[in-house]
Amino acid sequence: MTVNVHVFETTSFPVRVHPREDRVTVDVEGSGGSVTLYLDRPDLVRLREVLDVTERELTARQNENKKSNEVRAVSGPAA
Repeated sequence: MTVNVHVFETTSFPVRVHPREDRVTVDVEGSGGSVTLYLDRPDLVRLREVLDVTERELTARQNENKKSNEVRAVSGPAA
């Protein structure tokens, strides 16, 4: 299954923490629906690292004036 979600200023991210299970759920809620991410701690860390790397790459490419919108896979280190 493929799910696409556009994130806008109005998108909310309710979080539920399950400390005994060392995991969280993060909802991505917008006007078109919602998606829930179920994340154990290692996957939460990996997602954070992927988003950080991706944001730095976006900044670098903007600074290089590249007009590329190529799709590529980004993955963080396995925890």
